[in-house]
Amino acid sequence: LIGALLTFIQDQGLFSFISGALKIKECHDTFIKLSKQNDPSKFSSTLSYEHFDSGVRMGNGAFNLMISNLPQRIIRYLEFVGFSGDRELGLTELDKSANSKGLRATFSALTLLSYHTFVTPIFGNSDGDLEMCHTLVERFLKQYPD
Repeated sequence: LIGALLTFIQDQGLFSFISGALKIKECHDTFIKLSKQNDPSKFSSTLSYEHFDSGVRMGNGAFNLMISNLPQRIIRYLEFVGFSGDRELGLTELDKSANSKGLRATFSALTLLSYHTFVTPIFGNSDGDLEMCHTLVERFLKQYPD
């Protein structure tokens, strides 16, 4: 996904747009496929399932959040191709991942903290949820005191 975004930034021509859109579609299709395989009975243990689920939620959440924060002209083109980024879905998925016991919980929490404390003030598209950030920081400070 980051490679696709860099493709858009590097060259704003039609070829770059098509190339970037195909890369984004590949990423999007992967997350759709993985979210459909989200059946706990297919995993050897509940811990394996939790790790998988937190990773899929983190990826899907970050994907939706990144797409929703692209410049409007790029979003217009992506919507024409069939993509949309849902900011609320992205935040919800990242929150579920951050509050899980999976391996990606910490990274999901850092993504949420970064979004609410850095990205929202820079883009100015919404107010960051500082109360949620405080709750996450407190939880992880208890979990990792040193």
